[in-house]
Amino acid sequence: NKVVAPVGDIAEEISLVRRKFMTEARKIKELDSDKIIKVFDVFDENNTCYYTMEYIQGCNLDEYVNKKGFLAEQEAILIICQVGEALKKMHEKRMAHFDVKPKNIMIGDDGCVILIDFGAAHKYMNNNTTFLDFSSPGFTAPEAINKNRFYPTYDIYSLGATLLFMLTGNSQAEDGSEIHGGESPEKQSFSELFNQNASLQTRECVLQATSFQPGLRPQSVDEFLEMLPS
Repeated sequence: NKVVAPVGDIAEEISLVRRKFMTEARKIKELDSDKIIKVFDVFDENNTCYYTMEYIQGCNLDEYVNKKGFLAEQEAILIICQVGEALKKMHEKRMAHFDVKPKNIMIGDDGCVILIDFGAAHKYMNNNTTFLDFSSPGFTAPEAINKNRFYPTYDIYSLGATLLFMLTGNSQAEDGSEIHGGESPEKQSFSELFNQNASLQTRECVLQATSFQPGLRPQSVDEFLEMLPS
């Protein structure tokens, strides 16, 4: 990856983008986890900044699930637990990803699960506020679209929504109507598949993690993972 800064009226703006680019790369590099994409080097040369990353031979989770239609509960939980381990490492360093979704999870040919794409990630303090300029409908917590306070529960919501996607092959609507009531008749098959393909314990975990009220979600990744079947 690289960013090149031109000269002229937008030079200052591009300079800011370059700084953000370098900051993002350094944040990823300091995360020591085999479940997180590795950054090998970060450098600024020839009026251009770069970082080099590992290459993962495989496909993303979105492609993986679409090929299969949906995943068995045991496989889905195994994958979500590995993503959870990556997020735990981030949260321990007071970082949050904020864009966990199937397209940002790689499944290697060797079966490894790797969390990627940290463009929306932020290092945060309890009272820190920053404008959120991203949204992945179906996977982004509803309050994250309009509010700018950072909480780990944003990532918890995305974990629950990603688990739901693996179990059904579908993402919930932006308003979460498919699993939180109010689905139309044509959506009935979605609910039936969710009920048939997941144990009661897993269904309860998904429902709580994707609650519209952040306070009703698990408040940490550990709490979320402990809710899942062993």
